[in-house]
Amino acid sequence: MTDGAQDGGIDLVHFSPNDRTLYLVQTKWHEDLHGSIELGEVLKFIDGVKKLLDNDIASLNSRIQAKRPDIESALFDANANFVLVVAHTGQEDLSTEVQAALDNYVTSQNDTSDLMFVRVLKQGDLHKAVAAGLAGAPVSAEVQLYGWGQAKEPHFGVYGQVCAADVASWMKANGS
Repeated sequence: MTDGAQDGGIDLVHFSPNDRTLYLVQTKWHEDLHGSIELGEVLKFIDGVKKLLDNDIASLNSRIQAKRPDIESALFDANANFVLVVAHTGQEDLSTEVQAALDNYVTSQNDTSDLMFVRVLKQGDLHKAVAAGLAGAPVSAEVQLYGWGQAKEPHFGVYGQVCAADVASWMKANGS
């Protein structure tokens, strides 16, 4: 997690050495399940990605600077891929101008070969990803939600924010 002041719009950096892929993630939370990501937010993200790919991260926060070994593993690997992930809890698709800004940047990076990709995850995609990982024995846990609400359509659901340390303790106690 790299979210915070001076994050360059990059909320998470992860390098997967197995598939030689650097994931750069921008996220937005929508309490009412509506909305998407604004153009200014995605332009800030693209600018942060440019700095990161230029290995010019001195102006970015200490969390991103702590990821320098992972970043350099990808930058110095001629076969590495880069995935820009835009995830939000809204139901709407990205606007035409936001999608165009992402597509134009990725196209400019892929002038000689396809090494950069965009993955957009909206609320339905995030739900499917969580549901797909719910194999195995059921887990009973008490959950404290912050900023919670409910959706009645198309299906009833309760949503909110949970402390990441709580999720980590559930994983430690119950496995995936």
